[in-house]
Amino acid sequence: MKKINIKYAADILNLNSSTLRYWEKEGLINFSRGESNNYREFSSNDLLELLDLQLCRDLEIPLKELKGRKQWNLEKWEEVSDTQLKYVEEKIKKYRILKNKILRKKFLIEEIERNKDSLIYVEALDIAYKFLLEDDSIFDKTIIIAYRENPEVHGIFISLDTSKMSYGIFSNSSEEKFIWQNKKAEGFLFGILKVGRDGTLSNLNELLNLAQLEGCEIDYIVGKYLISANDGEEFCDYYGAYLKIR
Repeated sequence: MKKINIKYAADILNLNSSTLRYWEKEGLINFSRGESNNYREFSSNDLLELLDLQLCRDLEIPLKELKGRKQWNLEKWEEVSDTQLKYVEEKIKKYRILKNKILRKKFLIEEIERNKDSLIYVEALDIAYKFLLEDDSIFDKTIIIAYRENPEVHGIFISLDTSKMSYGIFSNSSEEKFIWQNKKAEGFLFGILKVGRDGTLSNLNELLNLAQLEGCEIDYIVGKYLISANDGEEFCDYYGAYLKIR
């Protein structure tokens, strides 16, 4: 039977030679040695075994369990296959969610680039929630879970009477004290609000100047979180901001 060396086998399997040596050291496979040079040699049967090992390691089956795989009968292989199929399906579900989050982030970046230097008139808010609640309890488990699932539930409210920026979490429940209530008002200017993490940097005045150029007096601003990034000066949070026209 024709034999091949470790480098050739590793190239075929797209593995490192060190991985094959490690598997041999751990007793997962035994390689024959060349009579003349004592180099590891691989037969086609060895390659079949390596393909099985590679699949099992791709599925993250522990080495300890794999050491007994030569005792696995068909029933055991079926049990392992069913277990790993569930594992893969969970991975697929997780990566599908992750993919959607990445696509959403790309969309938000495009929205910021498209609207960062202008204001557009919109008839109504694109905010589905009824309230913006104070999130003083930022370490409350339910709030952490809400942020983890969708960071866009984070919001900001600015009263033009005080210019105070208040932060909160959007919700349809008003059990907690709310900062802002969505009363389905009409007539807004939409733009991108940028706020530095230390609170010193903001483009609020630029947005108000743009509104003034449009001949609009603003009552308040409510915004939903989009993304965080460095703007060239410092790390900032970007919000999709709705400026309520008086």
